[in-house]
Amino acid sequence: WLRACVWPGHRAREERLLAAIEVFRAARTRPDAPVLVPIGLANVPARLDLLSAAETGALVIAYQTVVRDYLAPEERGEYEAGMCAWLATHPPGHALWIELEGEVDGAELPATIAVHARGPRGALRTIELGRCAFHPSVVRRDLAGEAELRALLAIEAHAPAGV
Repeated sequence: WLRACVWPGHRAREERLLAAIEVFRAARTRPDAPVLVPIGLANVPARLDLLSAAETGALVIAYQTVVRDYLAPEERGEYEAGMCAWLATHPPGHALWIELEGEVDGAELPATIAVHARGPRGALRTIELGRCAFHPSVVRRDLAGEAELRALLAIEAHAPAGV
């Protein structure tokens, strides 16, 4: 089914997909094998809470690719509020929500990679990490954004819970 989603003639994309499938298949034999769990979008924040509780103290990263534009405005608002609430329940430095989403139609690099994280004193921060195409093979990094996230994680990793 996944191969059918790759447009005809896009050989490089198909090769990347097949390589990813092989890595996933190889990982399935390990005791800590990845598990795919289909759930509705509205349930994602609750599922992330369960995953976070299973590994207290771990950095949990939620990553999404081109989701926003497929949602009705009400559904999008509920989803984003749920994701922000999920971030707010974790100590700074323990949860990140990363998005690759479209921003500028017709631009050379129309998608933005942004991370949402709790900043100092718990405020939610959004930091741009780079720009790319929707099927990226190259990412134009935002070095200032990378430095900001690195500093944020370094500060938050040593801060008491709730700060």
